[in-house]
Amino acid sequence: MHRYLSLFKLQIILRNSMLALTGFCLFTGIAAQAQSAPVYTWIIASGPPAGTITAPDSPNWSICRGTDSAGHLWVGYWNAIRCVGSNNGVGVALNGLEFLTLTTGATQWTAGTGKTQPSDIGTVPSNTINAGNTYTNVPQVICSQGGFIGFVVSNQCSIGGATGLNAQKNATVLTGMARTPQSITFPAPGTSLGVPSPPITFTATASSGLPVSYSISGPGNLTGSTFTTTAPGTVIVTASQAGNASYGPAPNVQQTIIVNTFFQHLDFPAIAAPTGSAPVRVPLNATATSGLGVVYGVSGPAYLDGSTLIVTGPGQITVTASQPGNATYAAAESFQKTTISTVVQPTYAWVSAASPPFNVVTAPDAPNMAVCRGMSKYHGPSAPADQFAGYWDGANCRSSVSGNAVVDDNPQEFLTVTTPGPGPLWLSGTGKRQPINIGNTPSNAIGSGNTIDFKGGPPILCSTAGYVGWAFENDCEISAITLNGGQNTTFLAGVIGPPQSAQTINFAPLPFTNVTGPGSIPLFARATSGLPVTFTVSGPATLNGNLLSITGSGSVVLTASQAGNSSFFAAAPVQQTILSNFPLPIYEWMPANAPPPHVVTAPDAPNAAICRGNDSAGHLWVGSWNGSLCVGSDGGGESQNAPNNIQFLTTQTPTPAMWVQGTGKTTTGWPSQVGTLPANTISGGLTYSGQSQIICSLAGYPGWVDNNMCAVGPQASLQRITTILVGTLKGQ
Repeated sequence: MHRYLSLFKLQIILRNSMLALTGFCLFTGIAAQAQSAPVYTWIIASGPPAGTITAPDSPNWSICRGTDSAGHLWVGYWNAIRCVGSNNGVGVALNGLEFLTLTTGATQWTAGTGKTQPSDIGTVPSNTINAGNTYTNVPQVICSQGGFIGFVVSNQCSIGGATGLNAQKNATVLTGMARTPQSITFPAPGTSLGVPSPPITFTATASSGLPVSYSISGPGNLTGSTFTTTAPGTVIVTASQAGNASYGPAPNVQQTIIVNTFFQHLDFPAIAAPTGSAPVRVPLNATATSGLGVVYGVSGPAYLDGSTLIVTGPGQITVTASQPGNATYAAAESFQKTTISTVVQPTYAWVSAASPPFNVVTAPDAPNMAVCRGMSKYHGPSAPADQFAGYWDGANCRSSVSGNAVVDDNPQEFLTVTTPGPGPLWLSGTGKRQPINIGNTPSNAIGSGNTIDFKGGPPILCSTAGYVGWAFENDCEISAITLNGGQNTTFLAGVIGPPQSAQTINFAPLPFTNVTGPGSIPLFARATSGLPVTFTVSGPATLNGNLLSITGSGSVVLTASQAGNSSFFAAAPVQQTILSNFPLPIYEWMPANAPPPHVVTAPDAPNAAICRGNDSAGHLWVGSWNGSLCVGSDGGGESQNAPNNIQFLTTQTPTPAMWVQGTGKTTTGWPSQVGTLPANTISGGLTYSGQSQIICSLAGYPGWVDNNMCAVGPQASLQRITTILVGTLKGQ
């Protein structure tokens, strides 16, 4: 009896203990439910990063996922070499590796309920972690059994490559919340900038669509996504995205900007057209705003000596100015200037002769060393003959090939000067490493003849130490002499061809030499070469082609010229003079409410009276009377009504108003250009910006000259001719 009572007491005690234990478990469960669920984040990495989630009973097996060679996604465990997943067998995830890391809270592995054996998954909570669906659309709910990681398949934990598992190994699932990984795409904003530079807007984007933030290290200012340079240096720009409840933080992406230098600009004035006899030295005056030296390049009949252009003949010359920059300044934008040279150069001809003729070209410092050339079978008796250039030694033409003496056989020729004027032009090249080098040469350096088939060519004639040879690999090939680097080498410049012929100009005498009134005078001149003659004028007159218009009193000098070409020398200019004695018209501004008598009108619209007045802002405008208002132009194509203080331009002498055309119009098909203004123009006064309103007329509308055009209030055809009013203004 006592034994049964003891057992009953024991049962009560045990039940009370279980009740206490159950009560404890309920309390802790409520506390656990009150805590926040853990948050996990997938991190892109090539190996397990810090905070990687591992199997509950094997801290060495990190949770990973990736795609196999077929692009299929698998979740599994990291075996220190690869990510091993399962497809009810083994699926190796080779590409796009990601590891699951703990972001907040504590890792939760939860055993399901309603199991029939420990290895079952059972009934699991709703907040399991799906690593992504398989290619057959099966969710890969992360589970663990026996220290391995897999995913739930048919109430079991499918684990790749795991052996030795049995039904007694307990299976659990990972619960909580997983954040999706994201990445940043950050296009390069420009790798090299100067100071100052226009603002740069960074354009990085996150795959999540969340906004990207930026930070910089290095010289510069950053406002939001806009960056401006402040000084030279290296700037590191970091793009970041911290993530949110759905996306994990993106790996930072950096771009490097090199703020090399400050900007600089070039000022390159125009190059005057070279004239005279070669060589003509022309200084080049380009400057850089940085103060650094300007570097020049040239094409055409010229070469460079530092900042001096050495012109060696006629033709187009193009000079390029550049500044490559340094550690402080960026390279400047290069500029080109083109000029037309009329420099006279020597003309040469090869002449067959047994000995040097009287006008033979000789070495610059040895008048007995005549320039010659001939054919030599340097390769042997059966080989084709090659042509070499050299010097006359009194009996033979001697040349050199790679330092070996060559005697040129017949036929031999001598180089002669065939035109009057400058003699042989021997020049020293530029950019030499040592004086004996050829250096840089202009386009009109004289070649020695045919291309040397085994050397390349055509070779340039050169001279060193009183001997003559031909240029090869920047040296002068000369026969049978020893040279040293201190001896200067020169090259021959000019042109090979027939001699130029002389020409003259026949300038027909003018019908009169004294003018007493306005009008146009045709000019007639002809060159004996048949080349076109050009007219220029100085004094109170203008030229339009070959029509001369007198614009005032005084001496008018006309010049007829012809510049020549490759066949003819330039002709001597011929001049004629006209004395103009007719009085210029005198004009006066008259206040009136309507056009008064003797008002000046447009040359082809007698009703378009010239007027001026002030607009509502008090600005003065010149224009035409439209019957009720004075309508001018602001120079920008807009009409300006000038209703206040109206004045009309009137003639005060019997001489009528005089309208003439400008000269030097440059754009073909635009007669409306003003061109070069004649003397004695009439100003209607200054604009509010201080610009003189020189009176002109276009298409029957008076206006004023602005930017080489006639600014008139109404729209006018650009195919009409612009004329300018000339004379004298009373009180001006």
